[in-house]
Amino acid sequence: HQTGTRREDLAEFAALMRGHAASHPHAHLNEAISVEQVLASRPIATPLHLLDCCPISDGAVALVVSADEGPVRISGAGQAHRHQHL
Repeated sequence: HQTGTRREDLAEFAALMRGHAASHPHAHLNEAISVEQVLASRPIATPLHLLDCCPISDGAVALVVSADEGPVRISGAGQAHRHQHL
């Protein structure tokens, strides 16, 4: 709301990312979706709808950049699984 981002903008991004996944043979969700499908999907939490959201299998990574020469110490890490993945 504060930046002027519209639902259509979010839907366009979701459709773009799923399009990239469709070209990857090992993608969890590998069918392309349209902006219209994203906009028509059920609401999850305003402003996000189901097809805006990442699947549970989604992962993440971080890169630590430091100006210090010494070792960079990572003070924590985390991982979570729902019951169906155990």
